[in-house]
Amino acid sequence: AGIEDGQTLVLEGQGEAGEKGAAAGDLYIIVRVEKDKKFSRQGQDILSSEKIPFSIATLGGKVEVETLAEKLILKIPSGTQSGEVFRLKNSGIYSSSKRVRGNQLIKIIVEIPKRVSRRQEELLRELEEEGL
Repeated sequence: AGIEDGQTLVLEGQGEAGEKGAAAGDLYIIVRVEKDKKFSRQGQDILSSEKIPFSIATLGGKVEVETLAEKLILKIPSGTQSGEVFRLKNSGIYSSSKRVRGNQLIKIIVEIPKRVSRRQEELLRELEEEGL
């Protein structure tokens, strides 16, 4: 919690024993944070993206989103555009003091189907005629 890639931890007196009975040295640990497929980090904030169907983007609705700790329901307002970012407060990384916690920023990606059924195409044509 609160540690960053490349940060060095020093454990005093935990290194190799000194020569001729001298005190043990310090142990230096350089942290490497493995990349995740779903999440990335920007300071204390967690970044992710969520794909939603065209219908939810247009009409609004709810989608289940994954955080570091749990799954939550995110309310999507009608008219949401691809690329919009929603903030889940206090769902990020704790600072090293654990007094402050970052947010999770979720970028919305509106999925446009590559193929539609005949019925879906008919409905889309009707919507097109109505100006949508």
